[in-house]
Amino acid sequence: MSNDKINIVLYGSIGIEENMGDQAMAFSFIEHTIRYPKCNMTFMDKNHYKENDLYKFNIVDDIPLKHMIKEINKFWYIFYSILAFRKNYDEKSIKVAISEYKKADILFALNGFLLSSQMSFINCIGNLIKILYAKVNNKRLIFLPQSVGPFNYKGLQKVLFNYLFKKSMNYPETIYIRETYGMELLKGRELANIQQAHDLVLSRRVNLFNETFYHNRKAIDISEIYKINSDNDLLFNVNMRHLKYIEKNDLLNFYREIALGYIKETGGKVYLFAHDYQADRNLSDELYNQLSNNDNVIYIKELLTCYEIEKMLELFSVGLISRWHALVHSIRANLPVVILGWAEKYHETARIFNINEHLFDLRESNQPKAVINKLLWVKSNREEIKLRLMKIHQDVMKNDLFEREGKKWLK
Repeated sequence: MSNDKINIVLYGSIGIEENMGDQAMAFSFIEHTIRYPKCNMTFMDKNHYKENDLYKFNIVDDIPLKHMIKEINKFWYIFYSILAFRKNYDEKSIKVAISEYKKADILFALNGFLLSSQMSFINCIGNLIKILYAKVNNKRLIFLPQSVGPFNYKGLQKVLFNYLFKKSMNYPETIYIRETYGMELLKGRELANIQQAHDLVLSRRVNLFNETFYHNRKAIDISEIYKINSDNDLLFNVNMRHLKYIEKNDLLNFYREIALGYIKETGGKVYLFAHDYQADRNLSDELYNQLSNNDNVIYIKELLTCYEIEKMLELFSVGLISRWHALVHSIRANLPVVILGWAEKYHETARIFNINEHLFDLRESNQPKAVINKLLWVKSNREEIKLRLMKIHQDVMKNDLFEREGKKWLK
């Protein structure tokens, strides 16, 4: 710590053409820290460091695994260099990132998933390597609320995962876990540094205004572009992760039958939207191509910030949601939804907000008619559901992680 300033490094993802959940988590943290003059905050994002001029905070490149491994263990570095795909790095930007990292008094990590066999193995191992890199540099490290598990690895992957897990996971000062499932999983591995906490976006009273984070971005107001009927229209976002459980043509047929069935039953419009623009855009494009001859199907293609998404959600009668942070934003916007889930985080959020009956786990069933009927029921009972969501959300926000732990982090 220098000149009574606290140097903070936060790493995650922030771009609007990617996962809006990542941006919302990052903005929730940044909004808190920029209020404190003694905090110097640097955000690490390998995809968007060249866009530094867009934002009101400093963004640098992420440090590649290759560079971290070289400092952690020279033998690992030789082995990794032989096996890993060679990439052309911007060495100048990496030097800047390493310099910022070395100056940091405390590190904060933001991930949707910390560790899970449901994510790519290299990303999972990368998160463990980041812990070891913090350890060799003697840095305080906090993992902000995220999901873990399952750990269904086999063979060499299982051996490597367990080895790195044992070497690294006891080091972070605190690892905040969102779901009870993840807490139980880690308790079985005898970790003393884990705490359960709600997602930052869900539990904070933060306003994600564009002007807080951007120098010059006028908010896109969807109500000025589309004539949305708040009594009848459905917002529908797809999720490419569903392809892990349902073959593509069957999934598109499933989505299409729901959209057409809702239109038939209500006469309302269905608005398609890709919450994770990069991952879900192609699937959204294909679905729209199959429905484009229907005037009641509209495709929202604008690139929106997390704030603009939240304001858009407030305009609709009901939502059909398949991205978890789209569910979080729906709760914040007080929009009744039906959920197409695939992971424990959907189940836990549904239990907390007493909307278990709104959840369809696509690992178990995919019956369009059942989803349509549930959408109609939610639409008919939306005022009662809104009141329940609002009351429970107010209780959740009483346990704001920043209010509870913030002073300890910045000591």
